[in-house]
Amino acid sequence: MERVVFDRLLEHCKEAGLVAAGGKQRTDSTHVISGVRDLNRLELAGESVRAALEALAVAAPSWLAGHINVTEFAERYGPRVDGWRMPPSQTKRDRLAQVFGQDAFALCRAAWADDAPAWIREIEAVGLLRHVLVQTYIVRIDARGRQVIKKRDADDGVPPGQLRLASPYDSDARWAAKGDDLFWMGYKIHLTETCTILPDAYAYADAGTRVMPNLITDVHTTDATVPDVKATAPIQRKLAEHGVKPGEHYLDSGYPSADLITKALKQGIRMVTPVLLDHSAQARAAEGFDKNAFTINWKTRQVRCPAGRTSSHRNPRKQYGKDAIVITFSVLSRRNCPFQQQCTTSETGRRMLTPRPEELHENLARARAEQKPDTWKNKYALRAGVEGTINQALDITGIRRARYRGLPKVRLQHAFSATALNVIRLDAHWTTGPLDRPPHQQARTTQLPTLRLNELRSRVGPGEVRGERLAEVLGGAVGGTPLGGGLRGEPDGSPSVTSGARVPPVSWRGHGDGAPCPCRWQCRAGRRGSGRWPVRSGGGLGERVVPTALSCLPVVLRRTGGLARRAHVRLSRSEHLIDGAV
Repeated sequence: MERVVFDRLLEHCKEAGLVAAGGKQRTDSTHVISGVRDLNRLELAGESVRAALEALAVAAPSWLAGHINVTEFAERYGPRVDGWRMPPSQTKRDRLAQVFGQDAFALCRAAWADDAPAWIREIEAVGLLRHVLVQTYIVRIDARGRQVIKKRDADDGVPPGQLRLASPYDSDARWAAKGDDLFWMGYKIHLTETCTILPDAYAYADAGTRVMPNLITDVHTTDATVPDVKATAPIQRKLAEHGVKPGEHYLDSGYPSADLITKALKQGIRMVTPVLLDHSAQARAAEGFDKNAFTINWKTRQVRCPAGRTSSHRNPRKQYGKDAIVITFSVLSRRNCPFQQQCTTSETGRRMLTPRPEELHENLARARAEQKPDTWKNKYALRAGVEGTINQALDITGIRRARYRGLPKVRLQHAFSATALNVIRLDAHWTTGPLDRPPHQQARTTQLPTLRLNELRSRVGPGEVRGERLAEVLGGAVGGTPLGGGLRGEPDGSPSVTSGARVPPVSWRGHGDGAPCPCRWQCRAGRRGSGRWPVRSGGGLGERVVPTALSCLPVVLRRTGGLARRAHVRLSRSEHLIDGAV
């Protein structure tokens, strides 16, 4: 139902011949952040109680008042449960977590009592409170026979990520991680688009070649815990249902498996994707005999090793939830084997093979062999274009953040986002071409700083404007004049003026006026005691000091927010204003 507009536009594109089955398509995914705030376990427990109380206060105020202490609960759950308002010590936090658990148990006992109205248990917030209570707490009986509520830990059993609620206000959002640096709560979106044309296709349009735009053919949204491999079959099924089934489907390594490759081939879809290589010890070390060195006779159900000996046992079984075959060799066949060191590293000398069923094994072996040549890598490079589609969706439609709560509404948002992208691409196709880019708007700049800099260079002489010669020419009479943007280090270590900085009004004092050298006598002017340095009066650097001697500028800028690297000095912010004599 959420895809009505998207499907209708895709149907019109099919009728217009802009998209058809049998072409090339590519798919990729990105994370979506939920529209609710992140909660830790303690905040989740407290907010779940608070959400249930708010819902019951509206739906059954009289019933709620008869089962809780209104004054106490209003004081505890009136403001939102936030980590900033919680006690700092861990002991007090544990005590607060126990209080949240006791209140949640008391509320659930009252809601599931025999005399409680049945419709109270159907309130969503009450059901979510029970869910959070089960996943966060556990009830134990102590030595005195009393019920003790404690937080769950790994020893008590913690529900898996796909079943663990992350917020009482969005029951579909889940916590997930990708790599070492991405951890988010929310959803995941998969975008599929056509990729028949190449970047230079419009160069041949005038020669009579019809060029079709790259259009999004499917948008698939799941919670954050669903891996990419679980989305492959639903995506291909929806593409087939809408009559846009691809002939070649380009995906990254997170989408394929031997089962999916086989099922896709039966549907007429060839998956162009890197598959995991053989992970046996022999294959990883590139030494000895891996699975490919053994010859499997599927009719006789026997395996022949490189030494010419055949297997003795073949046992079908489930391995990691998938069909597999365990093949072993007899003890007699392993005796006095000349290739035992290349065959196995086991102390018992036993080699065991676990190939998949024949069809899966052959398809997986073929896929591994195809991805080795460089020609396949050049072909697979076509998949990279979907990254640009992800960025376009992020920049234009803002799919990174969910605007609504709940998976159905988030799917609606993503369907409209995909529709908007297709409309934009169709407009570009019919007007300018999908690869055209609007010209960047030029910033309003003035040429006066460059003119002033050239004039200063002419006064100093040919070459770069640098060193104390510039200070002699400028003196102190150029305060407030726009010069340029900063300083650039020269090969001899002395910085030179570049365009873009603004010169502030300064007051001049010498080293002998009681003010110490800002670089602590590390500059030439400081050591001589003859240099002058300006003091900025108000704003920007405040009372920080910038010397006139260029040799000490890197030392001072390191203390005043500038950047000194490889004797190159530049100003990182426009507020850092340097006098023209520097």
